[in-house]
Amino acid sequence: MATPRCESGAQLLARLGTKPDLMYVEPHLLPSGPQKRDVIELYGDEGCGKTEMLLHIILNTILPRNWRGFSFYGQEAGIILIDTDYHFSILRLSTLLENRVDRVVSEATGLQKNGDLIPQNGGITSNTGYKDLPEQENPKLPTQTDKETFIKSCLKRLFVFRCSSPTQLIATLHSLDALLLNRPEICILMLDSLSAFYWIDHSNGCDSAVARESNQRQVCKILNKLITSYNLVIFATKPAIIHKRNNLALDKTEEKDCTGNPSIQTGDKSSDHCEYLCKAWQKMVSSRWSFSKGQGNKVKQSVNAQMFILKLFNLTSSFLCQEKFIVSENGIEYI
Repeated sequence: MATPRCESGAQLLARLGTKPDLMYVEPHLLPSGPQKRDVIELYGDEGCGKTEMLLHIILNTILPRNWRGFSFYGQEAGIILIDTDYHFSILRLSTLLENRVDRVVSEATGLQKNGDLIPQNGGITSNTGYKDLPEQENPKLPTQTDKETFIKSCLKRLFVFRCSSPTQLIATLHSLDALLLNRPEICILMLDSLSAFYWIDHSNGCDSAVARESNQRQVCKILNKLITSYNLVIFATKPAIIHKRNNLALDKTEEKDCTGNPSIQTGDKSSDHCEYLCKAWQKMVSSRWSFSKGQGNKVKQSVNAQMFILKLFNLTSSFLCQEKFIVSENGIEYI
């Protein structure tokens, strides 16, 4: 007989209480927003825009919907970021926030009261005419002090943890219960990256696959618990540290991982994805975003920028779509 689950009233409220809407977290790629308990894997080589995409999602999540009469179409939700690769830059995020504020203010104040359509950064096309603003005909221009205060208030919704070992990562995940109970507005958990300690685990495990994957399975077990208990959405980067070998002897009817074993998730047969994490993680992933560098550069506003290609895979229905983007001073810009 299963043991009855016991939880406090605070735990029940955090689990069943209303979470902020995530409709515009990434409207270009997720028009309906991510669903509760989605697990999205960001896969690709180093330098292909995975961490920049996380910053883009963080920006859209921690911004409010409106501020001082200006519409930002943010979600005003909380995010936990676990940084294991030490790629996260608070200065870069602060710069993106400041640029977004300047852009929204300049666009709004440059409009007449005619309800013109303006494409916002991140793919949001919305009516930003004054008639959409809440009971305030002429938004007051913010001062530099106002902007700094606003940016600090947004950053309060972001919680960053840095881990330098598998043990620290597991301990950090175990400790998140208290934070999630006290901050029910937290909707997203990010890991950058999930496989940072793969080679450490591989070395410590020697020839035993069970030992090598022990830490991975523990991480997946804790993540599953957090997802179920708090209805979180997971975004996790996974660098392409191992690549496929051309092996014509493989059965073409099924995708296999790098060890030669059948992969739980088939994905798209033409993709360059190569699975190397444990099957517990493969079972969790609901969709994969595959990043790669495009051929040639994209010239925009006299700036020669590297073009990136993003392919979306729903792991139950294979390939979905492909998008192209560049990384500018304003962050991700689709082309």
